[in-house]
Amino acid sequence: MTVMTIPAQATGGVPRVAVAGDVDVSTAPALRAALEHATTGHPASIEVDVAGVTHFSLAGLRVLDDVRRGFGGTLVLLDAGRPVRRILEVLGLHDRFSRSGARPR
Repeated sequence: MTVMTIPAQATGGVPRVAVAGDVDVSTAPALRAALEHATTGHPASIEVDVAGVTHFSLAGLRVLDDVRRGFGGTLVLLDAGRPVRRILEVLGLHDRFSRSGARPR
């Protein structure tokens, strides 16, 4: 079973979306909806906590890139583990996203 947790949280005034489980073609629409919701109010940046991601497919990467380009701000990936880092590095896209360790919750 694929599980994706996407609670939108405001942390220090920066919207945050936390993602856990598999991000693939079946769960990417839910990720897109959460990220698009986080862009309301036109924040300068959005934090995406991907520490709990166990599988990250091209569908998830497409969502991140589409949202990043669409809202025009900075999309910061927090705690990008191996599944997320691997696809970014293999495709040479690691420079499109800011990456950081965990922020205070």
